[in-house]
Amino acid sequence: MQRSFLKILFIFFIFIPIIFANSNTDDESSIQASGEAGHAGMILGADSFHNSNSNKKFFLTISPSLYLSFGKISMGFGLPLRISPDDWNLREEDFDDPLDYVNFIQFIQYAKRREPFYMRIGRLYNSQIGHGTVVYNYSNSILFDQFYIGLENEINANYGGFEFLSSKLFEDPIIGTRGNIRPFGFFLETPIISRIGFGVSYVVDIAAPYRILGPNNIPVTDEFGIVSNPTITPQLDEDGNIQSETDEVAILGLDVEVPLFENSFIDLVPYSDFNFITEEGNGIHYGFWTALKFSENKHRIDFRFELRNFERNYIPMYFNHYYEITKYDYLFGSRSMPIPKLLYLRNKQFLGDGDRIDGWFGRADYTLAKIMKLSAEYEDYQGDNNSNVYLGAYVPALKIVRFGAYYYKINFNDMDEIFEYDDKSLFLGSAEVKLLPYTFFVAVLTRTWEFDNDSGFSAQDVISFGIKIEAVF
Repeated sequence: MQRSFLKILFIFFIFIPIIFANSNTDDESSIQASGEAGHAGMILGADSFHNSNSNKKFFLTISPSLYLSFGKISMGFGLPLRISPDDWNLREEDFDDPLDYVNFIQFIQYAKRREPFYMRIGRLYNSQIGHGTVVYNYSNSILFDQFYIGLENEINANYGGFEFLSSKLFEDPIIGTRGNIRPFGFFLETPIISRIGFGVSYVVDIAAPYRILGPNNIPVTDEFGIVSNPTITPQLDEDGNIQSETDEVAILGLDVEVPLFENSFIDLVPYSDFNFITEEGNGIHYGFWTALKFSENKHRIDFRFELRNFERNYIPMYFNHYYEITKYDYLFGSRSMPIPKLLYLRNKQFLGDGDRIDGWFGRADYTLAKIMKLSAEYEDYQGDNNSNVYLGAYVPALKIVRFGAYYYKINFNDMDEIFEYDDKSLFLGSAEVKLLPYTFFVAVLTRTWEFDNDSGFSAQDVISFGIKIEAVF
């Protein structure tokens, strides 16, 4: 009890300068959309945790946070304090790792993507390298009780550029790099030819899980993914990570793009990527990206379509939004024992026999000024349980009501499974209703995952609600 009280006192004094903070600084675009320099606030409310095993936990919450913007520099700070009404202790999982004590630093960012120089340190939510055929919408914070400090950086110039990604600065990370050049632009002024670009990328997870370990470091499966002893259960280390044997997985990519149009009305960029997973398979991606801009870009439609052909021991968008889960359990929701993504990739019993696989990917976004954004994407491949979908809606700037939501569903087979809300679903929905000046009612529903020794990863819903006091400056 004394230890918990000291934690609360320590964090309280850290946050005295931002005692009126906003609860959600995960997406700083809400402030950028409003055109304000920043805001501060606090939410007083409650969090309710519900997992698929029907276990429920309830916590009172105090959630201060702060967003600041100085020209191109923006910073987000926030940390919900969850207090159990049973013993008045802080939630143990929120402070069981040294990094949890700097968790209030959500991000520090300079500029935006595609500007001449961009950098972000902290939580990463939708990182991408190049055309996104290897790293796409990667998040280092998808698990509720995981916090990592990552880094992403872009340097963009007229005749080339460089991209860098590190998923974790203080642990074994995913490292991604890409260099690109427009060589004809140095000596030609022909509109299309001078813009042709070539890129080389290299992405590596230097400690990718290969086989899950049980007590005394005994593997729960053999090298072919066969459960060696059903009585052995996976174990967690002191940081809450699944114990596993690790190996390196690396992907080399070559790409070319031909920007046909780049003006105030339309952008159109056909591209092709050829990627190799080291010692495994290769994949070819043919696609295009276009943007249609109306009324001085107040209305904007972005569309991307891509055809894919790849060997069975190749996985498109290998480092995707779900990677921090699928690297441990690629078929989660389908097997009783976790099968890491790398183990799946290396074993024919999972891959099957046959020729190369065909598939496609499409995404559309509609943006209305700084008022609303709607998004949808879909990917599908030959074979069973090879479809993924994403839907999103974001309305940040209304005076009375603000809301946003996104929904992912992966590894499904038929269209009628899309809205089956199960362990293959990820959801985040939030709404704010203005009650009085500077005062809002806030409700958030988050579906994430937690690891269970008996069933691998299982879904966990977190329901948050409260009263937010906000000051904008």
